[in-house]
Amino acid sequence: MKNKGNNQNECSLEEKIINLQLENKLQKSSLYLEHLYTKIKFYQKQKDILTENKPLKFQKLKLKRYYQKTKEYDDIIKETYKKIEEEFKIIYELNKQIKN
Repeated sequence: MKNKGNNQNECSLEEKIINLQLENKLQKSSLYLEHLYTKIKFYQKQKDILTENKPLKFQKLKLKRYYQKTKEYDDIIKETYKKIEEEFKIIYELNKQIKN
């Protein structure tokens, strides 16, 4: 009879440890999402600053650099949104595992 009790306690303990690890991963994912949102805000602000100081049409070299930087910031923002989407998928899967 003691073996059954021990097995139940061990299973219960293992489940608790697994759930704690999953919850820890969720917290880390949440922090990572905050980091990604901050990154988007930063590059969006950089893009806004660029737009405010957009060169005139006759300043061809400056205008070319402006468009390059704008595209670079757009690409970074786009990639960051993709990372956010991936992170949400991970969070969704972790939540499913915790509920089971």
